Amino acid sequence: MKKISLSLALCASSAVSVSAYNVVLVTGLANHMADDWYGVLDSHFDFGGADTLSFGAYDNYSGAAITDLENADLIVVSRTTVSDNYIQTGEAAYWNSLSSSMILANRFLARDQRFGWASENDVSVGSDTGSETDVSAAGSAFFGLSGAGGYDLMDAGFDSVGLLNGTNSFGDGEVFGEISGFGFSSVHWAAGDLTANGVSLGGERLFFGAEVGFSLTADGLTAVETAFDKMVVPEPSQYAMLVGLLGLGFTLLRRRA
Repeated sequence: MKKISLSLALCASSAVSVSAYNVVLVTGLANHMADDWYGVLDSHFDFGGADTLSFGAYDNYSGAAITDLENADLIVVSRTTVSDNYIQTGEAAYWNSLSSSMILANRFLARDQRFGWASENDVSVGSDTGSETDVSAAGSAFFGLSGAGGYDLMDAGFDSVGLLNGTNSFGDGEVFGEISGFGFSSVHWAAGDLTANGVSLGGERLFFGAEVGFSLTADGLTAVETAFDKMVVPEPSQYAMLVGLLGLGFTLLRRRA
């Protein structure tokens, strides 16, 4: 009995400790390693090891499924993407239908006339001086911060926070961060939530406005990396293995009883 229990415990531990994530960086740069998001992703995930990174613009959607996006555990859409390249008929519907979790940094793609997450087309940038971002209680919990309040998430020196203007609405989306007097810097939707355009999202979504050349502070890095961990889709094989092991354990125990 003890040997069976110990073996199952060790196998279950191994099953849940293994991570193998497919991450997609949607970038407008020919050299994806020059994208600011690449460094953040590369320092967090084990690319070249257990995890894989795919990259590209993935624009001009033609109606066929895009394998990288369909198989992604996490998609990060950089501000380097050009929003005019994502206006083809059916493209917004496709991106919104994806079950993969997505972090969108490009404020222009969140607009009413692109992906339709926000109700308007007005966007701006905000000052990143001092504790520029007012984070809500829900946002603080999501980002792994120490409570609601003002946070310095971006290094000062340039306007690096992409914003959706303060008159926007977001359907079922919940505002996690804003810069007072400027607009909303982060908004979250759970899978199945409605966008401002009334579209049900196929997976979890986070707007996190970050302009080209952004640089994260320690709190900013904590927020982003915690978001990665919470949004990345769990590897199904790990859970299938764990459930199978537990089922085997119960069967053996019942037979020995």
